[in-house]
Amino acid sequence: MTILAVEIRRFDPTTATDAEWTALNALNNILEAEIFPDDPPEKLETTISHVRDIPAYADARRWLAWQGDDLVGRGVFSIWSPNDNRHMADFWIGVRPDMRRQGIARHLLAPIVAAAEGEQRRLLVTWCTDRISASDSFMNRLSAHMGLETHTNQLRIADVDCEQLRVWQERARERAPGFHLGFWEGAHPEELIPAMIEARKGMNLAPIGTIEWEDHITTPKELREQDASRARRGIIRWTMYVREGESGPIAGYTEVFWDPQYPERLWQEETTVLPPYRNRGLGRLIKAAMLEKVIRERPQVQYVRTGNADSNAPMLKINYDLGYKPYMAERVWQVETTQARAYLGPDAE
Repeated sequence: MTILAVEIRRFDPTTATDAEWTALNALNNILEAEIFPDDPPEKLETTISHVRDIPAYADARRWLAWQGDDLVGRGVFSIWSPNDNRHMADFWIGVRPDMRRQGIARHLLAPIVAAAEGEQRRLLVTWCTDRISASDSFMNRLSAHMGLETHTNQLRIADVDCEQLRVWQERARERAPGFHLGFWEGAHPEELIPAMIEARKGMNLAPIGTIEWEDHITTPKELREQDASRARRGIIRWTMYVREGESGPIAGYTEVFWDPQYPERLWQEETTVLPPYRNRGLGRLIKAAMLEKVIRERPQVQYVRTGNADSNAPMLKINYDLGYKPYMAERVWQVETTQARAYLGPDAE
């Protein structure tokens, strides 16, 4: 492997020049086109907003690899959980396809490892897709551990059986007659924040393979900052929930995110039903009710994407019955910071 000389520079979104933003947007689109070839390019203003408008509690640092005036790679170190999982941090490295296998990823790893050491994070976690084989190769060279296999699954709205959505909701109401659906758009209603914090604990029961994730307990401050971040980026969230009685505990919820700049796609994010309320059709109820609302009120949406662990059989059963199909395979890797340092050598900067 040829080791290419590049200049690694910290990217500061508060002082970045127009030329740097334009270069980053162009690189993002080259890398994203490999992963999501059917999607339109990301607009420059979207790149800027997604980098700048993160929640206030998040710590995201970026480094760019330059060869002269050409941007050839990017590296990201991030901490998204300030109150737990203090042993780990996330990282991503992307190198332009025509510049791979020349040591650029190694150069970008160096400041990431230094950041992890500075924050006393002993573990680094990243995601790789089967559409970029070089990513897995790099993780194998690091002697990293692949701990979880997942897929991005996609649903074409044109394939949805609307009669099935109706039947699922009717059956759930028969099996769980004392439960009521609720809905909101945008930020969490203040009066529901305590109940939603309890409901979000259900996500800690999702399969995590052998990745060393600890349970995450969301705080009211985090919820409010997440809401503010999405509002700044123009992303609209819909949340459908089901609760016992008119004012009882929230038994489960599902949420989707829609960006009006890219109206044809929708991201299905968290869905959970807490253990005491399972096996009553409530998961199918909230998913069917949400999808029915999307079809009725968001006719621009052509497809929905979601991520699922391959071992999450109950959720995969619901999604496959709805018509989701595998779109892209992904793997979650973790590597000890000391192991990454050993790969780099003690003198790497």
